[in-house]
Amino acid sequence: MLDSKRLKVVLANLCCFLVITTVIYQGQKYNIVGGIPDEIADNIDVEINENVREMSEFKTGFRNPAGSLLQEYQRKLCELDRPNIERLKAYNTTVKRTFNTKKVVDYVNDFFHRFIQNPHRAYCKEMKRYGGEYNSACKFTDGSKFVCMDELLQDIENGECLIYSFGVAEDWSFEDIMDELGCEVYAFDGSVDFPERRGKNIHFEKVWVSFEDVSKPNQPIEKSLPTLLAKYGHTNRKISYLKMDIEGNELKGLPQWLHDGALDHVQQIGLEFHLNNDIVKTNKFIKTLRYLYMKGDFRLISYEANGCAKNSETNAGRNLYFNLAEIVLKRVTDNDSCI
Repeated sequence: MLDSKRLKVVLANLCCFLVITTVIYQGQKYNIVGGIPDEIADNIDVEINENVREMSEFKTGFRNPAGSLLQEYQRKLCELDRPNIERLKAYNTTVKRTFNTKKVVDYVNDFFHRFIQNPHRAYCKEMKRYGGEYNSACKFTDGSKFVCMDELLQDIENGECLIYSFGVAEDWSFEDIMDELGCEVYAFDGSVDFPERRGKNIHFEKVWVSFEDVSKPNQPIEKSLPTLLAKYGHTNRKISYLKMDIEGNELKGLPQWLHDGALDHVQQIGLEFHLNNDIVKTNKFIKTLRYLYMKGDFRLISYEANGCAKNSETNAGRNLYFNLAEIVLKRVTDNDSCI
């Protein structure tokens, strides 16, 4: 007879044998691979595929409402913009330099400033502010330019960003930043002397920019935009951004250049307008904007009053209106136009 100690050993070995035999049998039955039977793995694959399909449908279903929401958002923005656009297009007030009643003067001024201080919401997704310097005397950052980056970034990526800048004075902050971003910059100013080249890709010419070509003795030549575009081979090239700070000459230049076709390839116009208490001048600028809207498909997308000028005028008690301000106009296409 086996003693109890040896009997325990035999029973333990027998248990191990039975366990191993069972595992081998089950492994052969289910063809275990990586510890998962084929039947179970097949079921898992089916569940995974079903989950993937459901997730795909969920994402698709999620995108569609989001797309609908974005479309509804864009439609709402257009609704908000449309009345302003329609009022500008319907504007046709005639103002003469004599016999202007206070009612007419107030109407024209209020129409202009109400319109210009309400830029459209639907035409630019990303607006950035570049350049300018803080003026400690008037407590305001002056000289900044606002740029819609939606298409300009594409121009930079495609190596076709072209900037025209009229009026530099001593402030190159905007032009230098555009140069660093990868744009080619052509700057013009008849009041300052600078080298012809600056930075990586800035070109400078000492010349006054005017609505027409003018040659005066002992003064820098005045050149129009069509003349400058032709000189540098840009007549048919896209101008990503046209910056203008030409002390009121924009009132004559813009309608003339639009008529001449020089603005046909300009995508954005950033300018500082210069007005005064001359109601005829204000009325003319309204009609210039109307012309840009109707013939050039431009839309106002940015407005910022010149705080330095306003602070000075307000303190002196001279004017109720912001007669100097930075605005941006953007050309729109049928795809993004609300009206």
